[in-house]
Amino acid sequence: MLRDVATDHARGTPVLEFRHLSKVFAGTAALEDVSLRIEPGQVHGLLGHNGSGKSTLIKILAGYHVPEPGSELALHGQPEPLPLPPGRASELGLAFVHQDLALIPTVTVLENLRVPQWAAKRGRVRWRFEREQARADLRALGLDVDLDRSIGTLNKGERALIAVARAVSEMGLTRDNPAAARRSGVLVLDEPTVFLSRAGRDRLFELVRRVTQLGAGVLFVSHDLDEVLAHTNVVTVLRDGRVAGQRRTAETTREELIHLIVGRYDVPGAPSTVSAIANEPLVKVQLRVGGTTPLTDVDFELQAGEILGATGLLGSGFDELPYLLFGAGSGSTQGELVLGGRRIDLSRLQPAAAIRLGLGLIPSNRPRDGGILTLPIADNVMMLSLAEATTHGRLSARRLVAKAALDMRTFDVRPNAPSLPYGRLSGGNQQKALVAKWLRTNPKLLLLDEPTQGVDVGARKQIIGQLRKMCEAARAVLYCSADHAELSQVCDRVLIFRKGRLSRILSGDELTKERITQECIGSEAVIGAGR
Repeated sequence: MLRDVATDHARGTPVLEFRHLSKVFAGTAALEDVSLRIEPGQVHGLLGHNGSGKSTLIKILAGYHVPEPGSELALHGQPEPLPLPPGRASELGLAFVHQDLALIPTVTVLENLRVPQWAAKRGRVRWRFEREQARADLRALGLDVDLDRSIGTLNKGERALIAVARAVSEMGLTRDNPAAARRSGVLVLDEPTVFLSRAGRDRLFELVRRVTQLGAGVLFVSHDLDEVLAHTNVVTVLRDGRVAGQRRTAETTREELIHLIVGRYDVPGAPSTVSAIANEPLVKVQLRVGGTTPLTDVDFELQAGEILGATGLLGSGFDELPYLLFGAGSGSTQGELVLGGRRIDLSRLQPAAAIRLGLGLIPSNRPRDGGILTLPIADNVMMLSLAEATTHGRLSARRLVAKAALDMRTFDVRPNAPSLPYGRLSGGNQQKALVAKWLRTNPKLLLLDEPTQGVDVGARKQIIGQLRKMCEAARAVLYCSADHAELSQVCDRVLIFRKGRLSRILSGDELTKERITQECIGSEAVIGAGR
């Protein structure tokens, strides 16, 4: 666990303190009378279920949301009027890695890294200087990325590390001269590890240690309790917009944190796996891929009633599989998908046809690919099922909202306000609404890419429970994830990918977190389907 570096610094004045922080949206309190403080050299964890107020708190700190009257913020002991005006957070030494990374996909790594710090002279950008600074920043973090590559061409893990590098650079912590660093600033990390490999996570936490050793504070938001227990000094838990508890990490347990998050101790584990018993597979995949994807030849089968996992190291290609099978992949796809006895030519498959044939896809990038942020939640939930709210060719807004509200209650989407813009939901509640949308189509095969990414422990249980109900109706799920512990609990079998190829299929007693990790790292063999 991280040493409490705060003991090496004066504890009298916190680097950051919120008092009586409140925020109301459409009559619903997202935050209510929240107070917390971050000491110099301290990693302060922030936990809570989706919709508990974590993202709202961060957006207030960034100056995006206007809090209610009576909310107070102090930095280095000095009161700061709220809301913070544009640019003020950076002036105060605050740097952010947001959940959506806030990178511009159409411009280069160099431009993304240096946008907040352009060193202009006589109205012109000093490109040579900016390039030297960017190289130095990446070198200090042990990163080797082509500065001229477009952000959109990087994989998810690389993009996450670029976002972290930009935030740490803003604080001056990548400079050789420590005096240049904003020692008493705060680095805010909102779910920073969801896209990272194990090596990437190790690198991130090494950066966190460096930040705290220089006297800065870190606000670390995560749903991964193991990470919070290992890498924080203090934890604040939010529940329904209020502080449910604050603990020193060394003096608490995983069970106590779960109790604070969900309000009870008896949180059930993942549903027990169900053995697929059908003689004839529901799904057969023979995939031949070329182009930019690392995947090559992939053959496997799914039984009706099965949740089949797929995983591998960063860059192994496992996360490309759902998109290729849905007709939305980036590579040149050949091969065949047999679904319920019907043969589908993957070289000609388009997403619209995939939906008609009984496939569904829940992507990992919710804001970009999952829903339309500016439309109401009801429109997003019912987007693929408008016929259910249509009579004689006319769409009934009242029926549409009523059906969406029912689904939102079933999936515990908070707040249950169908007319609220989808983008106003927290990440986890967006995901629950997205699952509701696709399950309404009653797909024969549901393809998932990181389905519980950024989702709290209670919501994970709800989503997985709904997937199990779907499988009980003789459907199947392909569950792609880098979370090995979750795969071991949720899936009936797990496909292991290495270097673009299927190297192992684990099932039964082999299906443990440790074995999955071991196979991802060390297995070299390539196998065929069903073995």
